[in-house]
Order: sequence, then C-alpha cells, then structure tokens
Amino acid sequence: MTARFPTHIPMPDGFTWAPRNHLDTLPTGLFLFGEEVASLLDRVDGSWFAYLRISGEAFAMPAKRGCTSFEAGQRGGAMGFAPRA
Repeated sequence: MTARFPTHIPMPDGFTWAPRNHLDTLPTGLFLFGEEVASLLDRVDGSWFAYLRISGEAFAMPAKRGCTSFEAGQRGGAMGFAPRA
C-alpha cells in the first residue's frame, strides 16, 4: 500500500488517493495525512458508491453517493473536501 496517486482536482496539501488495503488494485481511498476521509466501493452492476466521512468521528455514518464511474467517484469524493472559492 505504498503507492500514492494524485487527486484529479486541486486539493490542499496532505490529500492523496491510495488503495485502502492490500486487496485493492485501484486507489479507492482518499486520505488526509494517512487518515481515510473518503472511499469508493464498486457495485456488481459496474457502478460505484462514494462514501464521505466528513464528521471526523470514528463511528459516524458516512454520506453515501452513487457514481457512474470510478473516475466520477474520485472527482466527487475529492470535491467534497476541495477548498471553496
């Protein structure tokens, strides 16, 4: 799990995409300084779910959004934490 991938939109320092565990072949976790803040999960039908953990509480329910593709999920996940203009 040492591979790191850049985000698709400008993000503050410390955000990076990486596999969530040793079984992932894609960078399905968005991490902030090593702490997972969003993740992507694939569905049987080929679409994806994005989960955003925005409260900072370990047991808080994440916000779940449907995604049309892996790339759309990464963009949407990153947008949830992107700086606002």
